[in-house]
Amino acid sequence: MLVLAATAVFIAAGIWQMNIYEQYKSCTSEVTGKVVNESFGRIYNSDDVQTKFVTSERWIQIEVETGSGFRYSSVYANSGSKKNNKKITIYFDPNDPDNYCIGNSPDYHKTTAVIIFAASGILVLFLVFIMVKSDRYYKLQAKKQRKYIYFDTPYCRFLFVDSGEIGFEGEVEWEYNLTGEKTCTVFFETDSQAAAPQIGYYGLIEKKFFGREEELDLDINKLVFEIPQLRAIKPGKCYNELEKILLDKQRRDHEIRKMVADHFLFRPGLIRENSTEQELMDSIEISYIGVSRNLDTQFGIFDSDVYVDDLRVILKADGSKEIRYSNDGECCDVL
Repeated sequence: MLVLAATAVFIAAGIWQMNIYEQYKSCTSEVTGKVVNESFGRIYNSDDVQTKFVTSERWIQIEVETGSGFRYSSVYANSGSKKNNKKITIYFDPNDPDNYCIGNSPDYHKTTAVIIFAASGILVLFLVFIMVKSDRYYKLQAKKQRKYIYFDTPYCRFLFVDSGEIGFEGEVEWEYNLTGEKTCTVFFETDSQAAAPQIGYYGLIEKKFFGREEELDLDINKLVFEIPQLRAIKPGKCYNELEKILLDKQRRDHEIRKMVADHFLFRPGLIRENSTEQELMDSIEISYIGVSRNLDTQFGIFDSDVYVDDLRVILKADGSKEIRYSNDGECCDVL
């Protein structure tokens, strides 16, 4: 708010300076005056051109040089830092000597306005910067403090995710990844997306538990008793299919790596020359497993000696298998 208020003040000051410039921009002639008197008392009159710059009871009298074309031999202004015998420049309109300004030229006010507007622009940019940083900060804090719906298993805690696909995601130990991290990201969809509540799961929770001070247990298996609408996101057959894989990780890992190695072994240009089946198998690392609602299972391979992109193995619910990848921007599905 302080930055916003300061910006408004700067803009108002800039407009005020521009108004002064517009009023006196025709004052292109100048004449020198000298302070000859400092005094106190009411002399100003709104109709008196000579005293139009006197707005207080302390004033100075400025004697103007003759022969300049300026109409008045003396004018008056507020007393300030201008002392006796100090010279002051007066700018006036040669076509209208009644229009004059004391001390600062019209261009001075124009330059001042430009500087003030530039400063207000900087303040606006600063305000935008603060707003962006604050928004990111509060979003980050909200993310840190957010309580997630979860589902505990012997393999890991699966957190509920609702972004494009609706399901649970976790990270399980996968000790057969020989080339890098010994973990694997796992995801399984909820059984039914159509039955999911439309107003948002976290919204339901916040509405249901609003005002409670105790720590909430967001285990989905317990939440469904408090909020029956959340039953649509309980782990079901998709998790059961995933658990079959997790119960037999070693055999399934060997099956996927051998399937990929055998497929690419005799494809020159897509593997290192003279690679053996075992070398290819040893290079393959499963880093993602996903189970969709139709019970197709997908294995993502992001590290191998096979020179393709987005390499995936699909084990379909009907028993068929696919290898999918892209090569030089072209998609290749192999049945």
